[in-house]
Amino acid sequence: MERLKNKIIGKLARIIGNNFLYVFYRYKYPMPVVGITYHLISDEQIKHLSGLYTYKNLEQFKTELQRIQKHYSFISYTELASELNRPLNGTRAVILTFDDGFAECYSNIRPVLNHFNIPAVFFITTQYVNNKALTHRHKIGLCIHTMSQLPDDTGKIFIEEISSRYDIPESMILT
Repeated sequence: MERLKNKIIGKLARIIGNNFLYVFYRYKYPMPVVGITYHLISDEQIKHLSGLYTYKNLEQFKTELQRIQKHYSFISYTELASELNRPLNGTRAVILTFDDGFAECYSNIRPVLNHFNIPAVFFITTQYVNNKALTHRHKIGLCIHTMSQLPDDTGKIFIEEISSRYDIPESMILT
């Protein structure tokens, strides 16, 4: 009954949108495990992600990991599975996951995680390994990048057309 009451209070806090109420709820009833998902960490512009989403560079990622490490314990997938069946005894745990399985997971992210001795879960989309295929989103990202690189403002005209036709801010298309 207490668990149900806590769930209801938490949902109400989110529905109401009152940050104080939600913060108070989380303080009184902390989440045993927090999950943080990344797609990519890179210092370079990745063409097929152009306009799809932003990502952190390596320095930002390292700083974020150090900040998280001050307040949470990083756990592995195996630890997560075992923790679901028993209480965490007040430990604030976090699990890192990486979606899509970009090559940068191996070349950029893995060395940083190894350096800090942080476990993580990588979700690899096997059909995209070695660029055998691209998602429709990544194909669109390549088109946006290519169009933005065209001479004589051709790319800019194309971006403006997409923006006005589909009511999408240009900043969203180009970031």
